[in-house]
Amino acid sequence: MQFSKKFIETVIKKTKEILENNRQDLNSQRMGLLNKKTALEGKRNKLEDSLLDETIGREAFKRMHARIQDKIYKLNERIQDLESKSDIDINLIEEVLSFTKNIYKTYKEAPKFLKRHYLRFFFEKIFVKNKKISKIQPTPIFLILRENHQVIIRNNQLLG
Repeated sequence: MQFSKKFIETVIKKTKEILENNRQDLNSQRMGLLNKKTALEGKRNKLEDSLLDETIGREAFKRMHARIQDKIYKLNERIQDLESKSDIDINLIEEVLSFTKNIYKTYKEAPKFLKRHYLRFFFEKIFVKNKKISKIQPTPIFLILRENHQVIIRNNQLLG
């Protein structure tokens, strides 16, 4: 079983569009968070200067400094989350492209949990009799892809 060249090209094109949109969105979010962090660091620096100039009391300094540090810490966590999301997106894209180009190889190399997801993409139900597949029920999307010749099946034994 393999996808048609036209289908693969469409997947690649759409994937590139999605990736570019995600990059722009992530960069925009990252810049916003970095700007907030820079502003907070400026406030923290002024607060520290105020302590050194003795224009603020020690207790007030500790309270305000802790509040600013907490906000900076939370911003750093959000920035890290954005970076992690970007890594997940790339790994998912790589997996999808590998799957579209070579279904069999990608399936064979996939961990067990992912193999189940791959099977669910193609089949709603797989009926087994005497430890052999006796009948399958394709998913609606798989049926549409087959009808539009976007999936090429080399050995049609199961689907006949």
